Amino acid sequence: MANSGHYFAYGSNLNVDDLAQREVHLAGLSAISPAWLPDHELVFGYRSMTPRGSVLDIRHATAKRYLGVLAQITGRWVAVP
Repeated sequence: MANSGHYFAYGSNLNVDDLAQREVHLAGLSAISPAWLPDHELVFGYRSMTPRGSVLDIRHATAKRYLGVLAQITGRWVAVP
């Protein structure tokens, strides 16, 4: 499936090895620059059994911001949850 647009990546979605383990194919995804997501903050919302530990998430938080990476989707790109 061909895609176009932008993708905001943060947390483990910035780790290529983690993405490969989750079968996320990045052939059509290229980083543009660091980017701030306004009115959001970092939270560890729940525990995961694989891998063991807390799961990073972001949530709405007025007047806060969270740093990630803005990427351009340029071709075939598939994210498997």
